[in-house]
This record gives sequence, C-alpha cells and structure tokens, in this order.
Amino acid sequence: MELEKRNEKRLYALNTQDIEKIYEIKEHILERLDIPPVIDDLAVKAGMSSTKLKRLFRQILGTAFSAIIRGSG
Repeated sequence: MELEKRNEKRLYALNTQDIEKIYEIKEHILERLDIPPVIDDLAVKAGMSSTKLKRLFRQILGTAFSAIIRGSG
C-alpha cells in the first residue's frame, strides 16, 4: 500500500475527499506528462491550497510531484 511508503514524520488528518482528490491529481499529471504541471493550477483543481496539496500528495502517495513527473512515483 502506498501509505506505507511515506517518510513524512508528521502525519496530517485525512478525509476521504482529500484522498480522492490526491489520486485524481496524480492521474491528471500522468495523463499529461508532456505538459509540465503548475502546482497552483492543480491546487485549484483539487479545491485546496498548494501547500496542502503538496503536503497531502507526499503523505498519501509517499512521493513528491517531481518523482511522479520523472516516472518514479
């Protein structure tokens, strides 16, 4: 399970909607690898701040945006 891969020391409260949004954003990025994602645009799409998006992305998926783009996530 991807949650087991995380190295984040501090864990933040998660809800189902946030988890679903993070997976939607991941799929959005993977479907458009030829277009570099803009964090602020993805945050708007997810309905959260860019800080929260980055933090939850790493916590839930155990990787950063850059790793997904490079194909290692």
